[in-house]
Amino acid sequence: TFHGHPLYYYVGDAAAGSTTGQGLNQFGAKWYLVAPNGSRLETNG
Repeated sequence: TFHGHPLYYYVGDAAAGSTTGQGLNQFGAKWYLVAPNGSRLETNG
């Protein structure tokens, strides 16, 4: 969240903390979660 507002919504996520949308290629680009410092978080392989 940022100042109490969620930054991430994805229909495939079932609960808080789910990251199903991480790394998906949709709407013409890949989507990633970001760390508090703004860097991209990637899935561990």
